[in-house]
Amino acid sequence: VTHIVTGHPAIFTPTRRILCEFEIERVRVKANNELDTKAFQAHLFNDCFIYSSYTVTGKLKLQQMASLRQARVERSSIGGTPTGFALYLNDDDTAAEHFRVQDPKEYEEFMVQVALQMEANRANRTEVRTATIARRGTMLGGTLLPGVQLSALGQRAAETYRFLIGEMQFAEAVATLNLVMVEPLLNAAKGAVLRANDGSSGLSMENSTTKYQAALVTEALKEADVLLCLRSVEGLTVSCKEFVGALEKACKSSNWSENVLIGEVFQSVSAQTLFHQFKSYISGQQALLRVLRTAPFAQFYKDCEQILSSSPGTLEEKLDQPRQRIKLFGTFLGNLLRLTTDNHADHAVLQQSIVTVDNMDKEITELLRIKRNFEHLLEIQNSLVTMANEPVIQKLASMDRMFIRQGDLKKVCRRKNKLFRFWLVSDYLIYGGSLGGDKYSFNRAMELHKVSVAAHHGVSESGEPLRFAFAILGAEKSFIVIAPTQANCDEWIDVISKAAAAAREAKGMAGGDTDGIAPVWQADGLSDCCTQCHKAFTFWNRKHHCRKCGALVCSDHLKSREILPHISLTVKQKVCDNCVKGFTMAPAVLTSTIVAPNTPVPASSSAAASTPTPAASTSTATTPTPAATGGGLSSLWKTNKATASTPAAAPASTPATPA
Repeated sequence: VTHIVTGHPAIFTPTRRILCEFEIERVRVKANNELDTKAFQAHLFNDCFIYSSYTVTGKLKLQQMASLRQARVERSSIGGTPTGFALYLNDDDTAAEHFRVQDPKEYEEFMVQVALQMEANRANRTEVRTATIARRGTMLGGTLLPGVQLSALGQRAAETYRFLIGEMQFAEAVATLNLVMVEPLLNAAKGAVLRANDGSSGLSMENSTTKYQAALVTEALKEADVLLCLRSVEGLTVSCKEFVGALEKACKSSNWSENVLIGEVFQSVSAQTLFHQFKSYISGQQALLRVLRTAPFAQFYKDCEQILSSSPGTLEEKLDQPRQRIKLFGTFLGNLLRLTTDNHADHAVLQQSIVTVDNMDKEITELLRIKRNFEHLLEIQNSLVTMANEPVIQKLASMDRMFIRQGDLKKVCRRKNKLFRFWLVSDYLIYGGSLGGDKYSFNRAMELHKVSVAAHHGVSESGEPLRFAFAILGAEKSFIVIAPTQANCDEWIDVISKAAAAAREAKGMAGGDTDGIAPVWQADGLSDCCTQCHKAFTFWNRKHHCRKCGALVCSDHLKSREILPHISLTVKQKVCDNCVKGFTMAPAVLTSTIVAPNTPVPASSSAAASTPTPAASTSTATTPTPAATGGGLSSLWKTNKATASTPAAAPASTPATPA
């Protein structure tokens, strides 16, 4: 019947069953006492009655859905027909719609079925409302199972008895949770005001939301995963009851003897249905928790916790109970198998049931991991504030993306070091600055397959060694970051290296191929003059950075523009004169001052000079090479700051000589 409605209240729910379907005529009396009739298609379900009209395309359009818990149906003789009935949607006897059925057999069948269902629904609602989620502790005396004495049972029967008591209490808890929380949420999803039902008095709490919040609540509850979770609780209410009934029937059929066959129950249709409902619940559990933590649901959440306070644990812990049942099933079956002899009729089936439950547990665990990962990505996505359209951030939450790590690192910037929050996912390294609370300003998303990372052994502007530092080298941007501890630094290096290698492997790239690396920019404080002409920087002679080597130069030595493919294939970048002439020292700087993870720092770096760099082959030994300075990038720039002479050309065959 899912084709009946589009954009109307959901016809399908896991617990809804169709009982009969027939044609009816709505009868209304006009002012002149003439009858106005209109044909409809009627469907009677176990919990509601609906009637629909046909469209010009032959499909059905929902006209009315009446819950059998509130509405009532009575026989009516309007229009002089003996096959008429009146549908009352509330307690107002004047507000009724009158119908008649052409086929007397269909009419009698409908009246019998609707009377039975109305009675069953109202009895069930009374039973659920008077239920309590309070646990019965270790009570195993014949309250729940009259006539059964635990002390008189054998080991297998006693183990089954304890498990059955636990399942009865769980079924009761699910039914109460469905009444107190789930039904109000489903009603709110249809536009009703959100109220928490008081399960002990049959009344409802005061409005949990304002009229302004009602629209936000309705919109939030329309999310597919949230509705799936809520509907699955309805399904669990029925499935748990059926599973408990099957267990109790198996025990009674053997008179609670040691010959009771439990394995068959776990292979039955009722057990498979229960497992399916557990999976559906887990699929939406994390989404439901996220929605319930938002401001419009705060009072409702508090009301539900108050109503359900008779049992231990928070509401979130109660919502986690269905996930724990599969593990309890496995524990019970394992214990029962140990008490079962090899030649017992139940032994082989118990082994099969253990495998079934174990596979289900693994499947649910993996499903929960995927859902939690998605929710974490969504949390990150919502915490990042962007000034422009950022496709990566807008679609950060994806089932195909995996969250790996997050943490705060101090980034070495041009003027001063700044603290940033870094997020590592399976294909991006993202960082942003704190805006207060749980909000961050988005700074950059670096494609992970273009990123490499390694320890950094440089010095600060004051000449002190940079402790706990490592370099993040990307195609568009490279920089140094400082971790709070050495252990944290090593962890970041290791996890980024592995994630980047996995990202490159996923794209079919070679292990160390990063398609070009942008240079680390020289900090503004490391030089007060141009590193090429040594002219002092002033208000008029501004500082500029070469995009190829990262050095500080004046505008006179940064007039060239080149395409640097690793940065942009279309926009030309600023390149200094030394880089144009092939004098750049950036590659040597990066390879000599940044070492691979877990590689000891050499006492002398003179071995680096055995491979001539472009700078080494065109300059004299009086210009220190990175290997010669031993202090890394900052030492080179500090030496350039103090050097007053311009490098002279040397024969190409003359290698750089360590100082």
